[in-house]
This record gives sequence, C-alpha cells and structure tokens, in this order.
Amino acid sequence: MFEPLVPLPLGGTIEKPVALIAVCSTILTVALLATTAYQQLVADFETVLTQRQQLETETYARRVNQRLQVRLSALGALASQMTDGKQLLPIDTLEKLLDRQTVLKDYFDLGLMVFDKNAVAIAEDRYVENRLGTSYADRPHFKAALKDEIPYISRPIVGRTTDTLLISFLYPIHSNEGELLGFAGGIIDLNHTQLLPEPGDLLEHAVFQVTLPGSIRFPTTT
Repeated sequence: MFEPLVPLPLGGTIEKPVALIAVCSTILTVALLATTAYQQLVADFETVLTQRQQLETETYARRVNQRLQVRLSALGALASQMTDGKQLLPIDTLEKLLDRQTVLKDYFDLGLMVFDKNAVAIAEDRYVENRLGTSYADRPHFKAALKDEIPYISRPIVGRTTDTLLISFLYPIHSNEGELLGFAGGIIDLNHTQLLPEPGDLLEHAVFQVTLPGSIRFPTTT
C-alpha cells in the first residue's frame, strides 16, 4: 500500500522572498527619497546663490552709479562757471579755473578739459601732447552730446591722444539764452580708478552693466 503524501511546509519558502522584497523596496524608497531631497537641496542652494549674486551685483551697480552721478554733478557745477552768460570765458581764464579744481582733479585723474561748440579741445588742466586743438566731433559720445545738448558719459574707449582705456564725461555749457557754447569735460583712466569696485570684491566671471537714469545715457558705438 502507498503511504499518503505529507505536504511540505511552505512558510520558509514564501516568507523569505517576501521579506527580501520588502527590504529591497524599503531601501529603494529611502534611496529615492534621499535622491529627491538632495536634488531639492542642490536646487535650493543654487537659488540662494543666484539671489545672493544678483543682490551683490545690484549693490555694486548702485555704488558705481552713485560715483558716476557725483562726478557728473561736480562737472556740471564747473560748467556753469565757464560762461559770462553770453559766451565762453577767455581761454586763459578757463585754464586758471581748471587749475583750481582740486576736488575734480581727484575725480578725473586724466584731466579736466574745455571744448568749444564744435567739440575741439581749447583748454586743459594738464598738458598732454597734441590734445589741444584736436577735434573729437567724430566720437560717438560727442556726436550724441552735440545732438541732444545734455550730459553724456562715454562707454570705455581708448583715448585719441593718451592711448589709454578711459571714460569721458561731458557736460554742456549754455548761454543764458540756451545757446550751446561748448562742453566741460572730465576723463577717468580705467586702469587706475576707484570708480569701480576692487577686483577682489567682484564675483568671479561677473559682468557689470551700469544704466544711468534720466538724461545721462551711454550712446551706442555704431
């Protein structure tokens, strides 16, 4: 006679795979959550870093803008002293006036100048060879200033007679009747200036663009 078959216990063969699947599922879930949390942390960090860079850039831009405004306002005050109400003062008087501007000489380290209504240099506070008598009417910022008769600041340019990277400030000189008589000019050497933040203070690879409000504009170079 045949003995009845005794069923084998199944608990051991089923519970182990189920437990293994549960453990793997838990590990996978934890890993997925950790990855998601890490990615979110990185994204949050990048957002905070970007906001910080934007804030620092805006701070630098405001600082530069304030320094530009101070210099242009000072140049405007000087321009108002260069006319008797009808015409420009005599050249020797203009030169003496320029020579007395100790504060403005600190603001404009490449010099103070006076231009006639045709953008020809007629007076300077320090001698630069061939600068007097030179016409700057073809320069973009002079073209714009001659057209609009308002203060202008050039983009960084190479000086025609100084061969130096510089920024040129122009402030129109008007008669009492509003006739354009010439321009007061100030020049800043970009290689030796406190106008911009120190290089060590700048963010790596940062590029700053300063836009001035009101009537002060950067003309295009086309």
